[in-house]
Amino acid sequence: MDLDKDGKIGTATQVSYDWAPLAGRNMWYVGRANSLQKSGELHLAAGLYPEGTEFLHTVRYIDVGEDGENRLAARMKEVRYALKRFWVDYSKLEQKAADEFKEKHDFPNRLKTVRGNMEAGVSNGQAWAYAGFIEDADGELRPQTYEELVFCNGCHGGIGATRDGTFAFPRKFAGDSYRAGWYHWSQKSLKGTPDRPLADGGSEYVRYLQENGAGDEFRANTEVLQRFFDASGRPREAELEQLQQDVSRLLFASARRAMQLNKAYWVIVREQSFQAGRDTLVSPPGNVHDSIEPGTETGVAEILVGG
Repeated sequence: MDLDKDGKIGTATQVSYDWAPLAGRNMWYVGRANSLQKSGELHLAAGLYPEGTEFLHTVRYIDVGEDGENRLAARMKEVRYALKRFWVDYSKLEQKAADEFKEKHDFPNRLKTVRGNMEAGVSNGQAWAYAGFIEDADGELRPQTYEELVFCNGCHGGIGATRDGTFAFPRKFAGDSYRAGWYHWSQKSLKGTPDRPLADGGSEYVRYLQENGAGDEFRANTEVLQRFFDASGRPREAELEQLQQDVSRLLFASARRAMQLNKAYWVIVREQSFQAGRDTLVSPPGNVHDSIEPGTETGVAEILVGG
């Protein structure tokens, strides 16, 4: 297999990307996957995973080292699993997005139907099935219910920040980073990780803080507010400049706050109230409406489009 695309079969020191099928330039898997691809049982396309792809990851409590760095605690909150069950090409994905847009336009009050169950997982409507385990009231892992699994579709469904239903493709670190970007978070701290650049010259986390005026959806993270904003709510430019070079300044919690978040989540576990949300709040949020009258205007005058 000509992995480096130099036109010769020899020892390759790199895998070169050159995929333009309309121009007759294709790429191929190797080994058994190559045979399956040539027989049409397995597919390849830029930005899409082949059918049969599996992902499994854990969600952990926060541990804090003596150096103040946040680490993955040994104790698990969740085990999450995803399986790509069949192939969906570009045109079908585009059609699925158009169908969902039309459904929301024509029937704005109709709830979205999510197919699946707690044994087989739930579908995101884009070929993926999601399943997982979560803590029971005693802290032991149990299968998630259908209602709890539908939570997964909030991120892996129809938002524009994903590629093929996942966040991994556009967020992989460049080849000049640690281990060429292929490593687990337990192998290297987030400390010193630069912010992700945007096409317009800005960076991702900095943009979020500038536009949101806080570090979380409820605007309740006081540590972030105090570090990155002054008493008038204006961003501290010096802090934003440092954030561009080290995202841990935003993502790491102090030891005290980390313990508060762990304890707050344990309350949710004891109540088994995951259907009401999994966000851990150390105090009641002050920026949430108790109720909203139908037809109330949002007051949003301009829609922000990410870079």
